[in-house]
Amino acid sequence: MFGALNVVRRALPHLRRQGAGHIINLSCIAGLAPLPGWGLYSATKFALEGWSESLAQEVASFGLKVTVVELGGLRTNFLTPEALTMARQPLPAYAHIRTAHAQLLTKNGQQIGDPDKAADAIMRVAAAAQPPLRLVLGTDAYERAQQHLHTQQQVLSAWQSVSTAIGFEE
Repeated sequence: MFGALNVVRRALPHLRRQGAGHIINLSCIAGLAPLPGWGLYSATKFALEGWSESLAQEVASFGLKVTVVELGGLRTNFLTPEALTMARQPLPAYAHIRTAHAQLLTKNGQQIGDPDKAADAIMRVAAAAQPPLRLVLGTDAYERAQQHLHTQQQVLSAWQSVSTAIGFEE
């Protein structure tokens, strides 16, 4: 998050002066649909996504575009013990989550997303006249996003009467 923030802070004066540009922030599907045990990671992605969405509104009048890319699993070395920091003093109550993480680590090199194809997709978005604010990349990410948004819509609808009942009675 802070890396993206610092780069954009440096780039914005130049982009505003030229009156055009496209900021592309790389996130992860965990920024939309988190999984257990990935809370801190997801929090940083949520922050990046919220900031990107606000930034898009702030810079639109300067002719600037913003896209946040929500990546699914790409066949990289992300799922290696060297790339991930695990709890040094794990709590027994969360053993089931650690087991799920350990199983995930065994899938390194088997992720379904091709990094080269992801880069091509991002380049297509970069060249688009009307790029999306959010781009979900990967069938795994797309399915998780669909399920998450469907669940969110169901909850929103189920609680509509409570959500809308807090107005003053005139």
